[in-house]
Amino acid sequence: YSFCTLLTPFINYKMSTPEELAKKREEVEKAVAAARAAQQQAEDKDAMKKYYGTHFGMTCDGCNCKPMQGFRWHCTQCANHDLCNNCYESFKSGTLLHKNKVNTVSPRLEDHKFEREASEGFKPFVKQDDAGPKVSKKVKPNEPCPCGSTKKYKKCCGDPSKKN
Repeated sequence: YSFCTLLTPFINYKMSTPEELAKKREEVEKAVAAARAAQQQAEDKDAMKKYYGTHFGMTCDGCNCKPMQGFRWHCTQCANHDLCNNCYESFKSGTLLHKNKVNTVSPRLEDHKFEREASEGFKPFVKQDDAGPKVSKKVKPNEPCPCGSTKKYKKCCGDPSKKN
């Protein structure tokens, strides 16, 4: 190949201006933000099924409510530290409520990392829809055949002599 042959694809190449690049970058950032929002929405929906409900046997260390209703937030850094959803929201805004005198934990916000968790006595508020495939009702021999013929099932599709 000659040098001119190699450069031919680049001769008509137009360099993008900074404004065009900024516009393209903005379009890509919008698409990424939309994808992240959709992913977060799917995760939140999944979390509602797994973690949102009544946590029997659990006490919030922030407000002493028992049983905990809604989400249970468990600290992964502490041995036994749980917050209800309301106390977790105040934790996110910079205030760590702690009224439980039995369980002593660090008052420093940076010492805690909370994750949603379900307790052993958990009862979900949101109905679980993954009960498995629906089983159709078994056709009885004297019922009309589901294929649409006017025959009884035992004389049509349910006849063992007509099977392969």
